[in-house]
Amino acid sequence: MNTENNYGRLFSQIRIEKNLSLTDLAEDGLSRSLIGRFEKGQTKISADRFFRLLSKIQVTPDEFLFRQKNGQLPDYFRRLAERMQDGDGDSKNLAENRQLEKEVARDYAADPSNLAAKYLGILLHFINQSSDDVNSGQNDPKKNHKTFAEFKQASHEILKYLFNVEIWGKFEVYLYTGFSTAFDAQTRMLLLKSALRSSDYFRNLSGQNDFADQDYKIILSVISSQIYDDLPTTKVLLDTLKARLDLRPDIRFRAEYLFQLSLYEIAIGQEAKGQARAENVIRLWRLLEDEDEAATLSYFLQRFKKYLVKKRQGIASELDRSIRLML
Repeated sequence: MNTENNYGRLFSQIRIEKNLSLTDLAEDGLSRSLIGRFEKGQTKISADRFFRLLSKIQVTPDEFLFRQKNGQLPDYFRRLAERMQDGDGDSKNLAENRQLEKEVARDYAADPSNLAAKYLGILLHFINQSSDDVNSGQNDPKKNHKTFAEFKQASHEILKYLFNVEIWGKFEVYLYTGFSTAFDAQTRMLLLKSALRSSDYFRNLSGQNDFADQDYKIILSVISSQIYDDLPTTKVLLDTLKARLDLRPDIRFRAEYLFQLSLYEIAIGQEAKGQARAENVIRLWRLLEDEDEAATLSYFLQRFKKYLVKKRQGIASELDRSIRLML
């Protein structure tokens, strides 16, 4: 993978902002002249060298891409996620999602290199079409199946992208979470291994150990999808996440872990225990005066319980699952 020429200009801007000289960054295999030519767009450098340069200026790949797209790269996903916490199918959110779908389509037409617009356009079309099916009051299994089949077909491109990306950042976590319902349980686990390898690679390359947040988000994204299909694997993932949290405590992710554990307990028949645990986590967020997060978890708890009822009745479908974008 080679970096694009305009990456060099932005890299130069950030380097100057940080008051770093070319000499400060030079090392074996990365001479001052090579870095200078890269900044001027006169040459390309390998991804490995580019990530080494980013680590030297203490900028992560997703942060660099955020700057490269003038802040719009994760903004689409954040706007969608903020509305989904209140319910992803009501008429108000559907109208706003349709407007966002138009914006995304316009941005992608103007800039076909904007992967955020391209892939979110596919996701939004699926969400909006599914919401139309629900709001029409007509539960047409054939139409629902057609909607999901089209989404699954479109997701093949996203799957190819995720398997080939070298470094998972925020963008990739959002993509994985949004499209995870289209992947089978085995594919999700393969993606998890690929994602954690890339995270480890960047951590080792940069010599820093502060990328655990990204690992947590990746594992939580897999758990939130895997819990619908494969409970034994979900338990293994929960234990893996807990072991990581024991080494590096973080109240936000520990609360996320406990909430996912509560859903697992409800799914295996320990409903009273799981419900109590989930309510404790929601109460914690309210004590921390984070009503948005408390509302989000309450919403997903109710959606998950409704899904389990349908599953026991043999009428659950992929469209009954909730999509959560890990922010």
